This record gives sequence, structure tokens and C-alpha cells, in this order.
Amino acid sequence: EKLSQWEALLRAQASSGELAARRRGVAKALGLRFQRPTLRAIQEDVLPAAGIAGTVAEAEGRLMVAGTLEGVTEQEARRLLDRLLPAHMEWELALEG
Repeated sequence: EKLSQWEALLRAQASSGELAARRRGVAKALGLRFQRPTLRAIQEDVLPAAGIAGTVAEAEGRLMVAGTLEGVTEQEARRLLDRLLPAHMEWELALEG
């Protein structure tokens, strides 16, 4: 129940994913404190907070995010990525499966 309350503060949509993924996403969202948005930091911290299990790479000056959704809709994942990714970089989301 507390997990659902935290999710409501961080996401517009309630998560329906596995408990471990939900906990990881909330923990990452609460702990987002990286100085410089490295690819590793984005992959390890931002993607789980946005409800995505996947990878991130840079190609042609844009971030390429690939992965699967973890209990959120594509619309919610995109909204969160738009909020959490560096504002000066364009990005693209490719969902698997």
C-alpha cells in the first residue's frame, strides 16, 4: 500500500509491474541525483524511474533508448523520459516485444 502511495507522488499512472521493478523504480526516482548525465547514469537511474528496463546509447547526437515497459504505458514512459532526460538532447524510444 505504501508503495502505491509513493508511485502516486511520482507518476501519473499507477504501475502494474512486478513488485521488485516497482520498488526499484520508486527508489531510483527518489534518488535521482547525478551531476552529469552519463549514459551509465541514465541507464541505471533514469530508465527504471521511467518504468523501462533497457539500455541507452548515443547516436547522431541523440539518445537512443531501447527496452521493455515495466508496468507503465508507453505514454507514461515517454512522459517520464521527457521529464527526466537532459533537456538539451533529443531522444528516441524503441520498445521491444
